Amino acid sequence: MDNFVDAKDSSTTLVNNGLVDYRREIADKRTTGGWKAAPFIIADAFLGRFMTIVISSSIFTGGVVMLTLSATLEGFQPPPGLPASRKQEAFLYGALAIIAIGIGGIKPCVSTFGADQFDETYASEAENKHSFFNWFYLSINVGGILGIGGVGYVSQKKGVGCGFAVSAVVSAVSLISVIARYRRYRYQKQMGSPLTRFAQVIVAAYINHRKEV
Repeated sequence: MDNFVDAKDSSTTLVNNGLVDYRREIADKRTTGGWKAAPFIIADAFLGRFMTIVISSSIFTGGVVMLTLSATLEGFQPPPGLPASRKQEAFLYGALAIIAIGIGGIKPCVSTFGADQFDETYASEAENKHSFFNWFYLSINVGGILGIGGVGYVSQKKGVGCGFAVSAVVSAVSLISVIARYRRYRYQKQMGSPLTRFAQVIVAAYINHRKEV
């Protein structure tokens, strides 16, 4: 607890953990991060977590739209009693692959980007960070229940295409809500890929070894 700073006693409103705002300036606690940003957060070392989330979410939404088309339009469905053509199968499997790629970019970044919104050097924000993750994982589980129950119900009553369409609309709305609040977020400074730095160390060690020989 000795490392915590009481936000009320602090003479500055800037964070102490080096995070920056959308202008790449040191983030201000009054206007960024915390619960002002966290509710809108559902990494790539070069793009940054935010851009990775936005791009991956766009890819995911596109995949769900493709899945909706494959379940609703006649051209993407085989005639009754006949097997699907290669193009129809390719479109379906392509949609599933795109969805998998999108999820692969979203999953690793969402929770860490949420953690970036809280400065643990301040006791109040450290406490809010724990609260955020409680709500974060509760939302994931509630969303899973609603997805299985709600979308499943729509699919049974209105057809699979309508169920996929609901998922596509919800995904698009969530993406827009994330982008709309970009001014409120705190961002990690981009440090480059750790794999690149690791490779540089290996190359430098090899070169030095050759010089000694």
